[in-house]
Amino acid sequence: MNTIHVINNYTDIYTMDSIKAFIDSRPEDYIDYGLRQIQMFGYDESYKDGSSHPDLSRIAPIEDLIRNKVFKPVRETIASIYGDGDYDISNLWISKQFPGSKLNLHIDSDHGNNPQFMYSAILYLNTIDSGVLEFPDLNFEYKPNAGDLVIFPSQDPLTGHKIDYIGDIRYSMPMWLSPSKYAL
Repeated sequence: MNTIHVINNYTDIYTMDSIKAFIDSRPEDYIDYGLRQIQMFGYDESYKDGSSHPDLSRIAPIEDLIRNKVFKPVRETIASIYGDGDYDISNLWISKQFPGSKLNLHIDSDHGNNPQFMYSAILYLNTIDSGVLEFPDLNFEYKPNAGDLVIFPSQDPLTGHKIDYIGDIRYSMPMWLSPSKYAL
């Protein structure tokens, strides 16, 4: 069984554009959060991440869209790939990464600090010319396009991943699936 699964054209343009418009309408949520991430995770100061880690009440204007067009299909896709349907979205980021950003090599379960994370899914909302997603231990690189979904186990040490450089604004929606008792 392949560890990393890529599904091209996973979602529609309307969904992607709606989420990007929501992100751009709330810049204050992203700048402050990005600075906290730098401090929390020890990224170097050149790391410019505009990620926000909102609870569903903060995304109320697009909650139904995300729940019906993203969450439900992602959960069903993971169940069909891995044969295990007892997982639900437990955590998400709505991310706007700025030019010059990078993502250091990491494992999504954070080496046991997030043991509830079983599967990771990243929905890419736009296409840019740079920012290859790399899984070095698996010798796997992927340049995502708008609408692509990348899925992989969160706890597998081989799924450590990074993005060396982002040359343009990238919009994405990373999600983590956990046993249903942790669901949003």
